[in-house]
Amino acid sequence: MYVRRSWFFAGAALLALAGCGGSAAVTPSGGAAESASAFGSAGAMACGIPNYYRFGGSCVSGRLMREGTTYKLAAYRGIGASFTLPPENKARKFTFTFADATGKGDIGKLHGQKFPLYPNPCGDASCPGTAFLYVGLGLTGPGPLLASGPSIFTYRKSGGYPGATCGEAELTGGKWYAFGNPAVPKGDRVTFNSPIAYVTGAITIAVYCE
Repeated sequence: MYVRRSWFFAGAALLALAGCGGSAAVTPSGGAAESASAFGSAGAMACGIPNYYRFGGSCVSGRLMREGTTYKLAAYRGIGASFTLPPENKARKFTFTFADATGKGDIGKLHGQKFPLYPNPCGDASCPGTAFLYVGLGLTGPGPLLASGPSIFTYRKSGGYPGATCGEAELTGGKWYAFGNPAVPKGDRVTFNSPIAYVTGAITIAVYCE
């Protein structure tokens, strides 16, 4: 759906996330959300990624706003997540959906095939660490979205992380590829800041630590 490792903007790591403090919020409790729920609860089918794996944790879906948008997932098995996207000045109609799972029996099959848990199959020379969360990301809209600045993905986990340094990997072409820069957890939080170009469709992100 998008590929961070090959869609970096030159020098974009130095960009500030303009307007972050004034970004709109989309949360599972409602508000600006077009639909949001935890799978397994009443109305669960209202939020999900069409024609993709079904993630058994929290889910949130909503339109990207001109001033930027923060999508927040309710805590699931002690893990919460938020995804802040920069402003979209062209005001085109893009809708993002985020859904999560831990990979412990809570990801459904796709076309009869089981979900390939990180790190196998690995597309890089090596795929380090242990994944503690999987995030399905879906985008619908009129075409590619070249974001105006970095996207900030933040995860909060109770009970500690499975390693001192964490990273993200994407499932692309049936294989896992690491992307972006590693991050060190601070307390119960770990934050990744990466420039991203988005393409309509769906992918999965594995969040891992080593």
